[in-house]
Amino acid sequence: MHDRCRSEFPVSTFKIVPREERDPDWDLQEISSIVELERASGMARLREVEEERKQKEIVQRLVNLWPVLMGISIACFAPVLRDLVSPLGPWGARALFPLAALAGYRGVHFGAFMSRVLPQILLYAQFPLEGLLVKIALRNRITVAGAAAQVIIFHLLSAAGLWLINSGLSQIPMR
Repeated sequence: MHDRCRSEFPVSTFKIVPREERDPDWDLQEISSIVELERASGMARLREVEEERKQKEIVQRLVNLWPVLMGISIACFAPVLRDLVSPLGPWGARALFPLAALAGYRGVHFGAFMSRVLPQILLYAQFPLEGLLVKIALRNRITVAGAAAQVIIFHLLSAAGLWLINSGLSQIPMR
């Protein structure tokens, strides 16, 4: 291969031209073409880096949506979960689905249609909403265990609120 290059381009074909005999614009043209090549390759690399950054950003957004996606997948099994806790009585369903229980409470005073439909809507919407709550909590630098604890506390407080509403404590007059 080395011999082939010598035979194609003998050294005698390249002659060294003294600086004084060169065209003065030739240096500028060569430099500008080199600059253009460097600029084009730099822009291509910049486009590649920008495309990689956009792809990483899309993947990062999808990774950040995992709590909501998990909530949606659990919501698909909400009726099955309701049937699983039905042997525990009404308190099992109230502890697992507090939003649906609050929406179905007769003291909330919705219209007949809303009091019938809203608990069903919240039965399916509760877990995606809790996934959104976890997503917001994770954005604020809380660990996954801390976010899960917030959801559990939400359920316990809702169950306590429902217990207070249904117990005799709700009959105490307020001053």
